[in-house]
Order: sequence, then structure tokens, then C-alpha cells
Amino acid sequence: MKEIKVGDRISALGHTYEVAKILYQEYWDRDGFDCEFLDPHGGYHHWKQWDDGGHVIPKEKRYKDCYGNDVTDLFKKYGY
Repeated sequence: MKEIKVGDRISALGHTYEVAKILYQEYWDRDGFDCEFLDPHGGYHHWKQWDDGGHVIPKEKRYKDCYGNDVTDLFKKYGY
């Protein structure tokens, strides 16, 4: 299932906003996302992908080793 998460960014109509709090979201295979959210400054946004176009920019994925240590920088350093 596709899902927008806190920290992701939504880019549409020439603007990009970070998602700080999700008020409502739904996803349809044919139409895309319908999402109401607040940005970090408290601004309200209602994004309907089938009307507004645009896309979700996922928050950077963090990698952890088996001990729970963040090793994302190592992956970047060696080109992964």
C-alpha cells in the first residue's frame, strides 16, 4: 500500500511542502493520493494528485546495522 509519511515532501503546482502532520490521506490506484496535511509552519494543505498533479518526494531513507547504529553515511561514502 502506498502511504505518505511525516517528513516526506509533496511537490505540485510549482511548490514543495514538507509534511509535518497528516490529517487525512487516501490512495486510489487510478487517481493517486488525496491528502490533507500541515507543513512545519502550521500551514494547511489539501493535495489531490489527480487534480493538482505532482508527486511525493520520500524522506531520505536511513540505514541501520544489526545493532541499531545509523550507517547511512557509510553507504553514501561507498556509493550505495
